Amino acid sequence: MYETKKEAALKTLENKQSKVVCNLEELKQSVEQRASAVRKSKEGAADLKKSFEELSKSLEDYEKDYQGVLAGKSSRNENKKCLEDQLGDAKGDVESVETELKQLKTKMLLRKSSKRKHGQKLKSLLHNSSIAPQCCPRVTSAMMVLESRPLVRLNCGITMPVLGMGTYSYENDKKTTELAIHTALKMGYSHFDTAKIYGSEPALGNALRKAFRDGVVAREDVWVTSKLWGSDHHDPVSALKESLKYLRMEYVDMYLVHWPVRLKPGASCAIPSEDEFEQILNMEETWEGMEKCLEMGMCRSIGVSNFSSTKIQQLLDYASVPPAVNQVEMHPMWKQDKLRSFCADNGIHVSAYSPLGGPGNAWGSTAVVEHPVIQSIAFKHNATPAQVALKWGLSKGSSLIVKSFNQDRMKENKAADRLKLGRDDIRAIDELEERKIMRGDHLINETTSPYKTLEDLWDDEI
Repeated sequence: MYETKKEAALKTLENKQSKVVCNLEELKQSVEQRASAVRKSKEGAADLKKSFEELSKSLEDYEKDYQGVLAGKSSRNENKKCLEDQLGDAKGDVESVETELKQLKTKMLLRKSSKRKHGQKLKSLLHNSSIAPQCCPRVTSAMMVLESRPLVRLNCGITMPVLGMGTYSYENDKKTTELAIHTALKMGYSHFDTAKIYGSEPALGNALRKAFRDGVVAREDVWVTSKLWGSDHHDPVSALKESLKYLRMEYVDMYLVHWPVRLKPGASCAIPSEDEFEQILNMEETWEGMEKCLEMGMCRSIGVSNFSSTKIQQLLDYASVPPAVNQVEMHPMWKQDKLRSFCADNGIHVSAYSPLGGPGNAWGSTAVVEHPVIQSIAFKHNATPAQVALKWGLSKGSSLIVKSFNQDRMKENKAADRLKLGRDDIRAIDELEERKIMRGDHLINETTSPYKTLEDLWDDEI
């Protein structure tokens, strides 16, 4: 029995021991879990501390940025104030310039008013005086020249009268030319076109010098165009100096390159011989000389004549000063649509020579003024065929160089601007067949000229 109790006690003790061991294991696991939690808590605290430090640094950086923004804002405010001050000064300058312009306009108006009153007084004096008007040509001419005249503004900023008088004549009689110019001045013409090769520079110079001296017109109220001949491409400055000597002037208003053709120095014939051509054009060198003429004040503007769209584009690629004008043949039967469009896109004014087709010239034709469409429109408006052709040219925005030494035709040409053509009239003229009259055959040859065909000369614009 004793053994039985002992065994039972041992059994109970083993059970208790087993429970204690089990409890110890659970306690151990619990301690380990708590230890792990503590370790994680410490790590979390370290992470939190690190995050807090990073956040503090970010706050410091933000504070610095904020202070920088405030400083920048202050600087911008100062700059803004400075700009506002400068703007105020600029407005003051503009107002000052506007005031000066108003004063200048007022002076000009007063001057014009004074001229009108003076003209009226002179007119009244002539009317009431026993002196015949023909005894006072100075007075009547001055009043005619002061009449309004249509102008075109060029890309260089100056204005040019749209109707010009050509001075070329085959006979080139000096007295006849001078008389025609005196007559033109009395009619109100103020734009005169000449060239070295025309041989009319001396006659034009004499006529204008006499008109200036007699008070018929002032130099600043007259426009003179001359041209550089091919034999002078190597030295435009010297060529223009020579032209100014013949014209007896200090400057011309427009100086043009007559043709895109370079001749040997001394070549003086309008129709060059084969041995007078230079095959290399070197227009860049020529244009530099033209720009030098402008820089020296010997001309107020520079341009070209008889240049195709392609040749003008080539010039524009190297020119410091673009041409203000391209003077070309243009009339109802040679309308120059492509060239006029190209020049308009590049701010170059197209001036028309032979706007009637050159009737009366050795190379000219009456095809334009004798065309049935032109004549029918003239009959419809009780005008002349010449007036219809000229008005068509003016309607295209071109200036016109008209040559006639006949007094009646000079009056007729000048009155063309008053003619009113309808849209149907313009459309009918626009549909006329094309025919170029001044073709330039005299500049073509297969041996010495740079142009072997007309297509070479005009770049297929023919």
